[in-house]
Amino acid sequence: MSDKEIENIYSTIKTQIQSEFSDLKNFHCLPLVLTNQDLMNEFQISASTLNRLITNGDFPPCWNGIRGHYLREKVLDWIQECDSDDYHEKIRYFRSL
Repeated sequence: MSDKEIENIYSTIKTQIQSEFSDLKNFHCLPLVLTNQDLMNEFQISASTLNRLITNGDFPPCWNGIRGHYLREKVLDWIQECDSDDYHEKIRYFRSL
């Protein structure tokens, strides 16, 4: 591999890490307990898609049993555990129902 190719790879990785960090940083600006509306805004999905994701997926449980409220940290852990391809595949599947 040439120095130019290595530099391009490094630059690409650096850009992706900065983008991911920025997304996580923005996510941490959200309230400690997220509502369905917060999740719809962050994930850019409709209410029906969110409901399918919550009921048919491995989404974190409601906070203290209060419907439509989720701990931000649990949601963040769920996002980190999901691989992005898996997440996008689930969203595509739920949108198709």
